[in-house]
Amino acid sequence: MLESVGLPLTYRYDQWPKLLETMKVDKKSRGDLLRFIVLDGLGKPTVLEGPDPAVLLAAYGEVGQ
Repeated sequence: MLESVGLPLTYRYDQWPKLLETMKVDKKSRGDLLRFIVLDGLGKPTVLEGPDPAVLLAAYGEVGQ
């Protein structure tokens, strides 16, 4: 689906710091507190506040090159 709309499927691993700074200016974030909308189930969105930075980096590593 991502590929069909021209979005990348992988990212360079060294771009993590830039992505992290960009996420901090997202309208859902508050200062250094990152907030994400995640699904707890089908049609059950919830707000995830302040996820563990190590978990974010590990997730990024899964899609990085």
